Amino acid sequence: MTKQQICEEIALGSERYLQLFKYSPNLIYINRDIEFITAPPGNKGPFFVFRVNIDCENAEEKMDNYIAEIHNRNIPPLWILTPSSTPENIDEIMLSKGFSDVTDWKKPEYGMALFTENLVSKTPPLIPDFEYLQVKTEEELEAFMNIENTAGIGWNLLNLEEYSGWLKRNDISFYLACLNGSPVTTLAIINHGNCASIEFVSTLEKYRKHSVAYSLCVNVLNQLKQEGIELVTLRSSYEGVNLYRKLGFVPYYIQRFLKYFTEA
Repeated sequence: MTKQQICEEIALGSERYLQLFKYSPNLIYINRDIEFITAPPGNKGPFFVFRVNIDCENAEEKMDNYIAEIHNRNIPPLWILTPSSTPENIDEIMLSKGFSDVTDWKKPEYGMALFTENLVSKTPPLIPDFEYLQVKTEEELEAFMNIENTAGIGWNLLNLEEYSGWLKRNDISFYLACLNGSPVTTLAIINHGNCASIEFVSTLEKYRKHSVAYSLCVNVLNQLKQEGIELVTLRSSYEGVNLYRKLGFVPYYIQRFLKYFTEA
């Protein structure tokens, strides 16, 4: 695969992850030549554009229309750009129209990937009373969601009422790492052909820096390799980069964040 193809697969992994939320009755999903999920007015929820594929010939005209919709609060003012965003000069167009680059270049978010053929044979560290399991029941999924809401998202976005259907999907698997029988770390895998993306990696604050997330990742990556997955992708916060580098992931790009500021 070329670098561009790898970057596109990383971006697709992000899109598949965010599209998981489109079936929620409490979120609004819009898919045009930009794609985003937002909460209804007055509700808490995600509010950003995560896919940008605008027709090159009409890009400037469409951007003017989108800016008008941003002013009317119909479209999020925060846009995420990746190497898959089109047209290629979309960032230049947006900046010329009044968007600001709000990327944290000192602590960037990376698109990363690992070819499983390069996965070094790793033995998970010995952690007393550690075990991991694939989520199969609603009770286990609820435990997964509670950890993710607490340690990852930071508020109660996930709940069984809206997302129990995830257990019936064939393209996503959920995992829990436990210490002394109590779930402390989460991880999910979204499969797409011979590629997969890692999502929802979170550890309760009390159990961080004890190699629990690393051990869970090693076990799941070894499993993916055995299942024939060739490429694994993820998007990492700056804080998580060292963990993923240790696992063998390579950064391929920095996610760009552009925002249009309107008067309050």
